[in-house]
Amino acid sequence: MTTKSYIPRMLALTLMLLLAAPAWAQESKDIVLPERPALANFDLYTALDRRQTTRKYKTTELSASDLAAILWAANGVNRPDGKRTAPSAHGKQYMDIYLLGPTGNYFYDPLNRKLKFLSAGDLKHKVAVQEYVSLASHILVLVVDVDKVSEKAGSNERKLNFGNASADPSP
Repeated sequence: MTTKSYIPRMLALTLMLLLAAPAWAQESKDIVLPERPALANFDLYTALDRRQTTRKYKTTELSASDLAAILWAANGVNRPDGKRTAPSAHGKQYMDIYLLGPTGNYFYDPLNRKLKFLSAGDLKHKVAVQEYVSLASHILVLVVDVDKVSEKAGSNERKLNFGNASADPSP
């Protein structure tokens, strides 16, 4: 899949998430995440030693604690000034994360440690290029907000590259 075909697909997904249900008018289905993930029971070297690629995913839903740990590691707040675990050029924090789950789809709000409900239903199959990925219990969709990327980057295409959002899996 080329970057040119990938970007419209992500824009379509974002539009589906925002329009799929009038979530803001319903009672809150937001998920408040634990304040800070629990410490892992092993050190960094053990984690790196156990790291491997797999195509077999568990289908059981992750707990709020596990989701909090994964999202915090991906883009959580780790300093009093609101800066994140993931670096961003010029400290612009332009990366947003959406969580697609088996029963609902959410926007990750790292400042408030919340998953903000967007829509009901399972949209994982809509974004998974490889079928086995859609079988995972959850999928994280990382999106660059080009309006937050420094103007020094230039055009929107350069901003996407600047934000390292080019997710072209082709060789």
